[in-house]
Amino acid sequence: MTSVDFYILPSEHESSFRNFVCKIVEKSYNRYPRTVLLVDNLDDARLFDDLLWTFRQGSFIPHGMGDSPALSDVPPVHIATSRSDTTGAANVLVNVSSVLPSAPANYDRIIEIVDKHPTRRTQGRDRYRHYRELGLSLETHDLSRQSASLDANNNY
Repeated sequence: MTSVDFYILPSEHESSFRNFVCKIVEKSYNRYPRTVLLVDNLDDARLFDDLLWTFRQGSFIPHGMGDSPALSDVPPVHIATSRSDTTGAANVLVNVSSVLPSAPANYDRIIEIVDKHPTRRTQGRDRYRHYRELGLSLETHDLSRQSASLDANNNY
C-alpha cells in the first residue's frame, strides 16, 4: 500500500523550501532505486536540475528531466513537469507541483512538502483529504514543532 508523508515546514521562504526538497530527494536517492520529483513547469525543473548539483557541498544526485524516458534510460532521480511524465517505474514520488499525482498507487511512497506559503498550505490540506479518501496510509511530520533547522536526516 502506498504511504504518503507530509512534511510541514516552519517558514514560507522559497530558499528553505527548495533546500528541504533537495534534502528529501537526496535521502530518497540514497534509499530507493527510483525517485520522481514532480514540479509544475520547465522553469521549476531547470531550477531543481541546478539545485540538485549545488544545494550542498559534495552532493551528487544523478538525475534527468523532461519527457518520460525509456525504462532503460531512467536515471535514479527524474524531474517531471507533468503528471504524464510520472508514469514510469519509480518507488518514490516527491510532489512539489500544484497537481495531485494521477496514479498514487504506482508508488511505494509519496512525499508532499508544505510550508507556510498560503497557496501551498491550501493545496496541502486538499491533498491530505484526497489521499485520506483514497484510503492511503498518511503520516505528518510537523517540522515547525521541532527545531528551526530543516534537517531531513532526522525526519525521513
